[in-house]
Amino acid sequence: MAAQQLFIGIDAGGTKTACMAVAGRSKAMVAGGPGNLFGVGRTGFAVLLRGLVKALRARGRIDARRAASVCVGGAGLGRPHERAAARAIVAKLFPRAHVAVVDDATLFLWAAFGPDEPGIALIAGTGSMCIGRDGAGRTARAGGWGPLLGDPGSAFALGRRAIAHALAVRDGIENPSPLARAVTRHFGVAGALDVLSRIGVGGPAAVASFAPRVLRAASRGERTAARIVAEEAAALGSFVKGVAVQLGARPRAVACGGGLFANSYYAGAAARAIRATAGAGRVFVPRVRPVQGAIAIARAQVTHAAH
Repeated sequence: MAAQQLFIGIDAGGTKTACMAVAGRSKAMVAGGPGNLFGVGRTGFAVLLRGLVKALRARGRIDARRAASVCVGGAGLGRPHERAAARAIVAKLFPRAHVAVVDDATLFLWAAFGPDEPGIALIAGTGSMCIGRDGAGRTARAGGWGPLLGDPGSAFALGRRAIAHALAVRDGIENPSPLARAVTRHFGVAGALDVLSRIGVGGPAAVASFAPRVLRAASRGERTAARIVAEEAAALGSFVKGVAVQLGARPRAVACGGGLFANSYYAGAAARAIRATAGAGRVFVPRVRPVQGAIAIARAQVTHAAH
């Protein structure tokens, strides 16, 4: 890579991490494993970043230590304590760089709308979160509170609702359904109670793994699945409305990202809910990667420092 100002952007996701290095017109991409600080811990996070530095050196003979600016974003970095812990690790690995640490929704906001354009970014993957920016540069967020207290409209929420339904069927509270039977088949167990052992080991990711089955059942007209999907999609609309209320403006554009929006059935349900609940104008799924937002933020760090 040419000897020009070097920018590094890192999207540390719950299942995989993307890292981009840019200098002039040269660009290099490397990847790593899970990067949720809460999940992998500080030691695991530091090991992940060191691995990315080594991969960049091997991939394009890039000396990441000379980076002018580094932005790391990802799940679990929306809270001050986790951001401070991550910043300390990043600053140690990139001693000459301006350092920015943000949540994954902020990366997506910058990737979808650039550094200045107002808009709202909604993420629905394993978890869920929404963040918006107005014309004056003010930001507001909703969600991102994790599976215990939040994540409505996420893959985790869809899986949790379906598993809870299967347990209610087992208890005689709700009527048997194809969705309840699909839960036991998916987890390879004899009964709904046995599912608890599987998700106890696998955690939120195991629960979220059932979401595609919920969406498939809903798209085929299975009533329980369709109801769950409609209600969780409505929750995403409430997220967007909450951000719009905080910013004091009707949302003109809402960019939707995350694994669930790759499913056309869910993307359509969410778009309808967002328009109905929040009165949004344009609702779209941009062809951008969050790591591109990390590079944009890294560039902005240097620009702001120069002024």
